[in-house]
Amino acid sequence: KTAAYCMALDWWSSYVDWNYLLGNPYEKKKTRETGTYNIYYLNARWRLMTLMKSGVAALGILGLAFIILLATRTTQTNGPNFDIVGQQSPPIEGLAVNGENFELEKVLLENRSLPVEQQIWVAVNFFASWCSGCVIEHSDLLRFHEQGVTLEDGKQCKTKLIGVAFNDRLADIEDFFAKYGGDWPVLADERTNRVAIDFSVMTAPETVLIAPNGLVVKKVVGPISYDDLVMGISC
Repeated sequence: KTAAYCMALDWWSSYVDWNYLLGNPYEKKKTRETGTYNIYYLNARWRLMTLMKSGVAALGILGLAFIILLATRTTQTNGPNFDIVGQQSPPIEGLAVNGENFELEKVLLENRSLPVEQQIWVAVNFFASWCSGCVIEHSDLLRFHEQGVTLEDGKQCKTKLIGVAFNDRLADIEDFFAKYGGDWPVLADERTNRVAIDFSVMTAPETVLIAPNGLVVKKVVGPISYDDLVMGISC
């Protein structure tokens, strides 16, 4: 049986020169001359097993590197991005639910012609009617919208609150404000997706505070309180 197996292997090797692929091209001739078929067979099998083990090890290393790369990319892309703080605000423009057309650039241009105490701070709240955190923070936003900011010396700073709908429907937005109150403009047209991308918003709620000169001075991820929102405002 062994001799027959070796003869069959030798016949197959006439079509595929395994020893040439796996090792020394002269080794097969040497084994044929000496008749050591068993040595030839064992040598080829050993080389084949070694090659397979090396291949498996290489695939394992590549797989581990790929997993590490994915984990690193997930960490970098899925976390909150605060790089916009300290930068000039991207443009904000859109049609609000109440029909008002808002442009941040107009507010900033008006600020340039006003004295400091009359310049407007703009708070932009990224909101959704389905967002539980938006319900939690709504009373604080309502206070900010109605009361504004009063400093310790009694000076009243000018503020404006703008909402930006995040993956929401017009009817649901209207129902939300009918239930919880508030009448500040909420942008809800096709341009709001661009605004969310420009501010690196991942989900609602998120809030940014824009100084009268257009600088983003604060970004809060998650429900915001009145005290956190007004901290840093001066006039």
